[in-house]
Amino acid sequence: MIAFDGGRHTPACFPESRVSWSRQLSLNKPNGESMNSSIGSHTSLSNVVKRSGVLISGLVIAVSASTSAYADPPPGPREYIWSTTDKLLFATSMADFLDAKTRVTDGTYLDWTDNGCSVPGGHGDRPGGFYFGNACVRHDFGYRNYRRQARFSGENRRRIDDNFKNDMYAVCARHRLAIGSACRKWAQSYYAAVRRWG
Repeated sequence: MIAFDGGRHTPACFPESRVSWSRQLSLNKPNGESMNSSIGSHTSLSNVVKRSGVLISGLVIAVSASTSAYADPPPGPREYIWSTTDKLLFATSMADFLDAKTRVTDGTYLDWTDNGCSVPGGHGDRPGGFYFGNACVRHDFGYRNYRRQARFSGENRRRIDDNFKNDMYAVCARHRLAIGSACRKWAQSYYAAVRRWG
């Protein structure tokens, strides 16, 4: 970074007491003799910049790194991210899960994207008139984050699928008798589809 002051070009990283851009510079010849050279401001700046290239490059890199870190902070500890994922997926009510999704900001290190109920051969978010959209959203959250966290094993996939079924059954629990039974049949159909195709 160059600071301009009264016609002088002064790099902000060099104190004025150490650099005088138009003064006589005493340079040493290889044989140890001293030679004085009057160096103008532009030439002196060029020489100093060349000789301090590493320092200036380091400053640019440091500034760039700090700016990048501010814009896109590094992920938090793995254990914290994993436990947060598991809590939202398995130990949080659907209402609180959806509330957390609406309050998402950049830098949460979790994938909140979803594509609703895209079960092959399914009927969208509302099969038979029963709304499974939120269950599908949380199911997507589980799949995407477990894959992102490199822990999408067969066992964990089943846990996520079973949780999906439980979320759908929670919807069905609001209905009684034949309507509830019909709802559970749709839930079983959707569960079977994700078990087969994912």
